[in-house]
Amino acid sequence: MVDSVGLAGLASTASDQAAWMLFVQQQMAQANHVMLVQVTAVTPSAEGKAIGSVSAQPMVHQIDGRGTIQPHGKIQNLAYLRIQGGANAIIIDPVVGDIGIAVFCDRDISVVKKTQAPSQPGSFRRFDWADGVYLGGTLNGTPTQWIEFLPGSDGIKIVSPYKVTIESDLHVTGAVIAGFGGADQVGLQTHTHPQPPDSHSDTEFPTYAPTAGS
Repeated sequence: MVDSVGLAGLASTASDQAAWMLFVQQQMAQANHVMLVQVTAVTPSAEGKAIGSVSAQPMVHQIDGRGTIQPHGKIQNLAYLRIQGGANAIIIDPVVGDIGIAVFCDRDISVVKKTQAPSQPGSFRRFDWADGVYLGGTLNGTPTQWIEFLPGSDGIKIVSPYKVTIESDLHVTGAVIAGFGGADQVGLQTHTHPQPPDSHSDTEFPTYAPTAGS
């Protein structure tokens, strides 16, 4: 995909310098650097998979010297960014319809993408659409679930209208309170239980029975 960069006018032929400036501008227009794009496909999308790729549509159209507007074609096989260190990651992979920023490397990265190791460039192409990386969302709508780091000492807020699943042991050093702020608020360590009829008919705090290694 090559941009039209306009036609030579009277000003561009007025001097050698003007002609060279037009030539330089035409060459620079062949290089891709940063572009707003919209995700049109994601591969893979299954939970826990390695980083995949997206297809994306550039959102700023091409325009030539006559003012003719032409949309770009879709960019295929863009690697996308994930926050990851070693085997630890925060997985918020892109979805179709996301708007985000894509950047384009100044050399062919196709071999590096295949081998995930330092390699020679796959070709002599420069600043090409094919060597893009999708960095993530911007200009998107209001989320329905999120993790928010609040200012000052307000802590961290986790919001979801759906269930939150933790597949691990859960160790909590602070209080665990269900129904916080409501009339039926209950603390895990401070709530009481009525005794069976054959006891003293009073209430007691829950007892703690240490387990091995605790």
